[in-house]
Amino acid sequence: MQLTPEFWIENTERAGEVLGDPEWVREFNRRSYAANPHLVDLAAYPDEVPGEKLAALIESVSKPNQESLYYRDDGGRAVSTADYQRYRAAMALDRVPQAVGVRFGLVLRRTNMRRWPTRDFVYRSPETRDLDRFQENGLFPGELVAILHESADGKWFFVRSYNYHAWVRKIRIVPGERSTVMRYATAGRFLVVTGSRASTNFNPVDRVISEVPLDMGVRGSTNSVVASCSGR
Repeated sequence: MQLTPEFWIENTERAGEVLGDPEWVREFNRRSYAANPHLVDLAAYPDEVPGEKLAALIESVSKPNQESLYYRDDGGRAVSTADYQRYRAAMALDRVPQAVGVRFGLVLRRTNMRRWPTRDFVYRSPETRDLDRFQENGLFPGELVAILHESADGKWFFVRSYNYHAWVRKIRIVPGERSTVMRYATAGRFLVVTGSRASTNFNPVDRVISEVPLDMGVRGSTNSVVASCSGR
């Protein structure tokens, strides 16, 4: 019974109470951005950042773990110093210019934010074999990100979301003009997924937008801005 929403609704005294009107929500968000240094208002993000500052930002997340880690798909082999050197080389920090032009993009599909530009799965102990220690955070369809850097192999972006920064597979991000992606992210007409999960319709012509899973809370504009970003 406790796995059904009805159980909790029936046992909550004020289940239908509105917690705050739109103005209250805006003020709450404003205070959160002002007080929390980990939150960034991407609408006010600069068009250019110093290369030295970006390199430090990348290294603040892309650093070797202090504890020993082991590869799940390589017979439990320990991650070595040589492995970390390989990951560091993949970041292409030597390509960071003195002044970095910031690009912007939208997330196409739910995707992982990674400590390093790699999909290698590592764990800390046999008891936590299913917990990937290179996993940092996640992004959802329609989220806005600032694109700051590209990996040496050209397959990863280092991005800044509103609450985190890490590596994301390039194939999951569609870059676009700042004004275009901002218009999508701040659109007044939008839909919100309120069920546990939904998906876009099957599209036999464009598999990119066909049956895309959408988790609870995903917000998307009713305008076709994503298509215009990707040239479709």
